[in-house]
Amino acid sequence: MKKAEAYFNVLPEPTPLYSHFTPASWLLMNPGILAGDAEPVLKTLERAEVLFGSLNSLKAK
Repeated sequence: MKKAEAYFNVLPEPTPLYSHFTPASWLLMNPGILAGDAEPVLKTLERAEVLFGSLNSLKAK
């Protein structure tokens, strides 16, 4: 997200600034894109599991 934000910040006017609402809204309106057992979906879920496992292990310390 930080890279996308930085990219939008250097675009010429009248390009709007990056908004977290737009991609979140799109995902809420298109939940099927994250459903199923397609390889990109499964890889993303595995990466998220590793990320949250790492974060949870830091919290336990």
